This record gives sequence, structure tokens and C-alpha cells, in this order.
Amino acid sequence: MLLAVLDFRARGLYNPCTLSHERQVLMIDQLAPTVLSQFIRLDACQRYLHFKLHPHTTEALQQRYAAASRPLSPLLKRAGRRFEEEVIATLDTQHRVLDLAADEAAATLAALAEVGREPVILTQAVLEGQIGPWRAAGRADLIEVVADKQGRLHALIADVKASREERLEHRVQVAAYALLLEDMCRRAGIPLKRTLGAVVHRTTTGQFTTLHDPTLHFDLVDYQNLVRSLVDGGDAPLRRAAEATLNELPFAFSARCDGCPFDTICLPDAAERADLALVSDVSRAARSALAAHDIRNLHALAALKEPDEAGNLRVPREHSDR
Repeated sequence: MLLAVLDFRARGLYNPCTLSHERQVLMIDQLAPTVLSQFIRLDACQRYLHFKLHPHTTEALQQRYAAASRPLSPLLKRAGRRFEEEVIATLDTQHRVLDLAADEAAATLAALAEVGREPVILTQAVLEGQIGPWRAAGRADLIEVVADKQGRLHALIADVKASREERLEHRVQVAAYALLLEDMCRRAGIPLKRTLGAVVHRTTTGQFTTLHDPTLHFDLVDYQNLVRSLVDGGDAPLRRAAEATLNELPFAFSARCDGCPFDTICLPDAAERADLALVSDVSRAARSALAAHDIRNLHALAALKEPDEAGNLRVPREHSDR
């Protein structure tokens, strides 16, 4: 960490400048479900949300620190694409598969309106609508849809992950897609009776065989409620990240930061302000507690103890009541 800070100083990137961290009026037009899933994966980091919600501020900070977003590893990207292709190839032997990767939301609605008693699998279908107060849109990996005798649709929404294990963020992403599908159908007058979620991931027992494996399925209700709590309400993380300035959002560096595309901003920003996040043992909760006593940077933290005449560290009298 110290070497990185010294490197920023040597490159002339450590000195303060006049760029403000204040919230930009113009934010993103639409929220992507992947933003919510990454927020969960990054240990609920509200700074990540702030970066995604305020692209103009983020771009200015990247220019300030000569930092670029860290893309997904090409190897991981290829592995994910290859696994998804394997899954779709298997499904193509079982049902009609309709690739909507080159189409927009209108094509998704048209495909849904034509679904009959035979299952149809939509791949990379655009889903868009409202989640709480936010406009949102994204492409779902797989949606299997079939109509019952009354013409009502039953949908299974699945996300394909090349990872070996299913994680909370995967289900959150699927739940967000389900909310968008339900909103689209409601606005278009398409009867949607039931939605179910699934995460298709690599297993140690063999290759993917079917979407109808009940071990892949999960009930969406709890995860949809979680999504709503993230985006709506006075204490919703998304609202907090949208309204607060970047420096008002507490954070702490951890191993999770290595997987964040914006860690190249956070490190020089923290070094510039002597932020408590540079101390690995100071968690976000501990940092909030310190802030309650007006201890907001490394200088204030270091002043909690001072050497006495014998060279031993002692708490100064002015801090003894803290």
C-alpha cells in the first residue's frame, strides 16, 4: 500500500487539485441489474454504486488520477462465453431457442406475445421497466416461457455463470430481471402467471443437461424483496449513493477491491486525503464509530496517542474522555 502511495507521489498524482467530489446532477438514464449484483459481490460498497450512478464524476476522477477501469480478465470472459454457448447448444436440442442478442425490448414483447403451449427459450432478451423509483434495463441470459391452457405465461429466468458455486449476487441479478419482466408484461397487457428463478453454473458432477433440474431453481420472493430494499426507501443504499458525495460514503480496502473496476480511483483518492481506509484493520463500522468522535483521517488517528517524556505512548488529556 505504501509503495503504491509513493508511486502516486512520484508520478505527480498525489497533490490535491480543484476537482470537486460533489454529486453530479446528471446521472445514468437506466440502472442495470448487474450493478446491483456487483454491489453485493463487493461487500455492499456504496462507493461502487456512486461510481456507476455518476459516470461524469467517475470519468473526471479517472482522468485526474490517470486511472482506467479494470476490465474483466479476457480469460474469464472467454470461459464465461464458452460455458454459455455450451448451455445454449444443449437447450437447442430440447426446445425452440430464439436469440434476441441483436434486438431491443420490442422484440422481447413480440416473442412473449407469440408463446404457445410449447416452451420457447429466449436468449439475451432485453428487459426494461421500473424497479421502485428507478428505470432499469438489462439482458437476461435465458428465459424459458410457456403458456398454460388459459393463455397465461409461466417463465423461468436463468442466469448462466461459469463459476463453480452459486452466490447471493447471482440470485439478486435474476430477481431484478424477474421484476423487469413482470413490469414489462403488466404494462403490455401480457398475462404472466408465474416466474421462477434459476442459476446455471458449472458443477463437479458433469455437464449441464436441462433447465428443469429442480436443484437449479429458487423462489424469487425473498430476493425480489431484497432488490426492492436496495433501490427504494429512505435508507436504500442506491438512494444514499445517489445523494451523498463520494467522500461521505465510508469504505475500507479489502481483497474484494481487487475485483472492482474502480479500485484504481479509490487508492490515490484515499492517499490524497490520508483516509482511514488505508489502514487495513479499520472496518467501515469502526470508521463510522471514529467519525462520531471527529476522527476522520490518519492524522487524527495518530494524534490519539503521543509519546510522553519517557518515550511511551500515552493518550493525551484532551482525548482521555473519548
